[in-house]
This record gives sequence, structure tokens and C-alpha cells, in this order.
Amino acid sequence: MSQEKAVKHRQVFTLLLLLAGILCITSGCQFSQSGFANLADSVGDVFIAANTTISYVQEGKLTPAYARASFVNYRSQLEGVEQQLPTQDGAPDKQKVRRLLALFQPAKQVVERPCLTNSCDWHTQVAILQRAGKAFQEAAEQ
Repeated sequence: MSQEKAVKHRQVFTLLLLLAGILCITSGCQFSQSGFANLADSVGDVFIAANTTISYVQEGKLTPAYARASFVNYRSQLEGVEQQLPTQDGAPDKQKVRRLLALFQPAKQVVERPCLTNSCDWHTQVAILQRAGKAFQEAAEQ
């Protein structure tokens, strides 16, 4: 890898870390949150990060190879969420959990098959991730 590419990758990585920190701060990241709030906040952050990753690939700020590696991590962070979410302490009523899971499923499918080329409908994927990320972050605040 050329030195110029290495510098660019470091800059993008630093930017993503800063974004994650900002998301944590703006979403009311607290260590005293309930198990449900912590999980919902984490899931929301994953969806927002995935949204940003797809957008950055389309804008030429990230390479598809780098993005694919990021999505491996995003997928692992979403494993088991469907089973864990309703059982966490502080979970809202079943109807609210069902609504979140209804948003979770399409967003998880995007994370499993992200559009990292211009030949697919990445705008729809970004919208799905944005909607789910926002819903999960709002659920964590309640």
C-alpha cells in the first residue's frame, strides 16, 4: 500500500472513530443505562455507522474493500439482537419492541448485503439504516 493510501486510511479511520464518539455523546451515552437502553443505543450506533460507511463509499471517501471489512464488524455486533432485545432489563412493552424489530430486520439485511457499488440502490439502503438507527437511539433515551 502506498504511503498516500495509508495516510488516507488513517484519516478515514480517525474520522469514523470521531463519528462514533459524537454519536455516543449526542445519543446520551451513559453507563447507568438499563440493559435495554445500552443494547438499543449500540444497535442504533451500528446502523448509523453502516449508513455513514455506505455513503462514504459512494462519495469516494472510503474504498469498497475497507467498507467490506467494516461490515464484518457491524454484522458481528448485530448477532443475537432479536433474541436479546425483548429480554433486557428496562425493555418497553412488547408492542414497542415489535416495532423496533420490524425496523431491525430490513436494516440488518442491508448490513448483510450492503450496496458498495454504483450499480445498486444505495440511497434506499441509507434511508433504511438511518430510520432504524434513529428509532433505536430514541428508544434508548426513553
